[in-house]
Amino acid sequence: AVLDWLSNQQTNTTNPSSDSSRRVVGGCSAGSAGSQFWARRLIEDYGFQETLFDSFFGFFPDEAMPVATDIYEPCSVGETALKWDAEFVSECRAGKLMLPDFTSQTLRLYPETRMNYMGYINDVVQRAFYIATASPGIYPDL
Repeated sequence: AVLDWLSNQQTNTTNPSSDSSRRVVGGCSAGSAGSQFWARRLIEDYGFQETLFDSFFGFFPDEAMPVATDIYEPCSVGETALKWDAEFVSECRAGKLMLPDFTSQTLRLYPETRMNYMGYINDVVQRAFYIATASPGIYPDL
């Protein structure tokens, strides 16, 4: 409903490049993950022209991906709501995709869209996410 409302808002037709006409998808930390995951749909269907991803890039140990896929079901969402092609859905179901893969696909499909990432190499929170998901015993079924 929010995106439908947003797409029905008038843009500044006098100056289309003004700030009041720009639609930017963005988020911080977990919101960055959601923004990256949904960016393609927002650009394609709702006219977003720019992205700003802050502090989350989504690299996890390989053994964490099947668990994350089971919990969040990104493959089902990708197939239905995000209109992924069959090959991408298949790779997702095989546990071969991580968040950077979704972002990379969007970059390839929309090279004219400004994509911005803000973060730093020594981000303690991101390192902690990686360590926590790599800890032995955290996934007893693996």
